[in-house]
Amino acid sequence: RNLMETGKTGKYLKYAIGEIILVVIGILIALQVNNANEQRTKNKEANKLLIQMQDELLNAIKTIDIQRVTYRSKDSIYRIIKSDTLEVADYMDRSNYKIHRMTYDYHPISIQNEGYKSFVNKVDGFSDIYSDLEPKIKSLYLDFDFYIDDTQKAIKAIVDSQYAFAKTQKWYSNVWSSKNLTPEFADYLLNNYLYKNEVEAYITSTESLVSICMKFQKEAVDLYNEISSITKYPEKLPEAIQNYYNSKPKNYVDNLVGIYKSTDSNITDSIKVEYIDDQLYVNNNKAYFIKNDLIIEVFEFPTASLWKYNENTQEFINNTLMPSSIKRKKVND
Repeated sequence: RNLMETGKTGKYLKYAIGEIILVVIGILIALQVNNANEQRTKNKEANKLLIQMQDELLNAIKTIDIQRVTYRSKDSIYRIIKSDTLEVADYMDRSNYKIHRMTYDYHPISIQNEGYKSFVNKVDGFSDIYSDLEPKIKSLYLDFDFYIDDTQKAIKAIVDSQYAFAKTQKWYSNVWSSKNLTPEFADYLLNNYLYKNEVEAYITSTESLVSICMKFQKEAVDLYNEISSITKYPEKLPEAIQNYYNSKPKNYVDNLVGIYKSTDSNITDSIKVEYIDDQLYVNNNKAYFIKNDLIIEVFEFPTASLWKYNENTQEFINNTLMPSSIKRKKVND
């Protein structure tokens, strides 16, 4: 006011502008501090959701391990049934109950996803380090849900079809007791083409399910490790994560690399194993050493397949459920 009264308007304007600038700067600083506080709060929430997701992924990896063993146990039973060496007496033997219940097992696999859902719904407010994970997380969960649901529906349909016998076959009431099995039931299992078709469909579907689950496990382990690098949780990685990949000595890898061909002259395709830049490849697909010298060959989603290498005989075997697995021997350069 003194400046205005004494006619020093210029000085007044400079003073007024300075005050405005200080106020604006103060507001901007306050907004920045507030935004930083909000972002820290959101990042804490993102961390919490990612840790929840880690726990869900770990449970899924462990659950799938159990279910894979269950479905893989069908392998030997399937081979026996397909061998056409069984007789009525074999099916009447109570101790062979697993043979006449080949297509009765259904163990649905469901993956917890509450952490995933919450994270995806709120990811827009998180910083880049978290939002950059979204595509990988979505790909893992959405693709897996789609393929596993489709495959499990096929298995369940086969299992459910067995109960139709309750309306048409007198022997059905004795199937589960294993005490009063009838020759009619044994004859059905031995000679009915519908049952044999169901066995084939069942093993094909369970093999597909196992392959999908193997692929999910591999990607879930990778995602778990990536999330862990952000959350720093847990301090020590769980054994199921730590031991998923097995490292092999260089001489083992060098011995494995090469071309493998079947000894059957009718089978002309070969398997090429390479090791490039610390990465193993089988027929140009990335492969990994998984528990007990098994190799997972990673195909395009949704499947993966197991292969096994015998270092002593230099044989490479596709370790699938199907009896048509082909043994290939290394070819000298």
